[in-house]
Amino acid sequence: MSQLSDKELRKRHAECRMSVNLSAPEIQVCNNIQRECQRRAQQGNYAC
Repeated sequence: MSQLSDKELRKRHAECRMSVNLSAPEIQVCNNIQRECQRRAQQGNYAC
């Protein structure tokens, strides 16, 4: 996830937040995206 641009990460984060009835793998991907958003926020980059 760290290789994603801020724009792409923000787009994927929004898609995850709006999605319903996600499969287990999709939920894991969304969790990874959320963790990357939090990691960047700790570094002062509020991309999401």
